Amino acid sequence: EALAALEAGAVDADFLASLGSFLFEELFAGPIGELYRVSLGMARSQGRRMPVRLNLQSPELAVLPWEYLHDPSEELFLAISPETSVLRAVPLRLPLRPTAVEPPLRVLAVISNPSDAPRLDVAQEKAILQQALAEAGEKGQVRLEFTAPATVAEITQAMRRFAPHVFHFVGHGAFQHGRAYALLEDDRGRAWPLDETAFREFFLGAEATRLAVLNACQTATVSSSRPLAGLAPRLLQRKLSAVVGMHYRLSDRAALVFTREFYRSLALGAAIDVAVAEARKGIYLELGAGQRDWAAAV
Repeated sequence: EALAALEAGAVDADFLASLGSFLFEELFAGPIGELYRVSLGMARSQGRRMPVRLNLQSPELAVLPWEYLHDPSEELFLAISPETSVLRAVPLRLPLRPTAVEPPLRVLAVISNPSDAPRLDVAQEKAILQQALAEAGEKGQVRLEFTAPATVAEITQAMRRFAPHVFHFVGHGAFQHGRAYALLEDDRGRAWPLDETAFREFFLGAEATRLAVLNACQTATVSSSRPLAGLAPRLLQRKLSAVVGMHYRLSDRAALVFTREFYRSLALGAAIDVAVAEARKGIYLELGAGQRDWAAAV
C-alpha cells in the first residue's frame, strides 16, 4: 500500500518520514545498527563523511525506495545529507573508470522530444542546463553541447566527436515486462524505443565518459525478479563510474533545482554522490519535504 501511494504521488512529509523510518529500522537492526552508529560517530569525530553504500544483490530488495531512509533518532533523511549520502552498488565484476577528469568538464545533453509522445518544453530544458552551468562555463570549467535531433546516428556521432565526460539525457523512459526503454527519435521525429541492452552500447568504447544522468521517468526502475535488468544498471556494464537515474518524472521546477544544484556541485569538484545529495536537498528545501521528487534520483 505504501509503494502504491508513493507511485501515485499521494504522500506528505509525515508519510515519507514514516516509510523511511520503517526502512531504516529494518535495515539497521541489531548489530548492523550498532555498527552504523559507531562508524558514523568515528567519521564525524575525524571530520569525514560516511556514505551509505547499498549492495543489494536480491532483486526483491533492490526495488524498494531506499532513498527515503530516515533516521528517527536524528530526524534526518540520509539521502539529503552529504555526510551520509545514499548510493547503490551494482554487483558487477568489472573495473570502473576513474571519476577524476581534467577540466573543462564536457557535458553532452540529449533532449529527446518525439512528436507522438508527451511533448517536452525543449527551450526550457535547454535553459535549465544553461542556467545551471553558466557560471562554471564562464570560468572555463565546463563545456556544454546539445545534440539534435535525438536519433541514434546523431547521438553516436556526438559521442565520437565531443567525447563527453557526462552524458545527460532528458526525455521519456518506460519499464515494461521486466525491460527498460528510452524513447529516442527516428528520422521523421517519431518515437524510437531503444531497449536497455541497445542503449548501453552508446558507451561502448567511450573511454572519456564517466557519468550518465538520465532525467527521464523509470530510468532507475529495476526488475523485482531479474538482477541487472533496468536502464541504469545496464549502463554500468560499460564501465561508467556512475549512473544517475530517476524513479519518477520530475516536475519542471524540481528538474530545474536538481540540475542546477547537481551540476553546480559537480563543477566545484564534489563527488557524484555528494552532488546528488545536494540536489536532493535543494528540492527538499525549495519544494517541500512532502514532495516525493526530492528522492526520485537514484
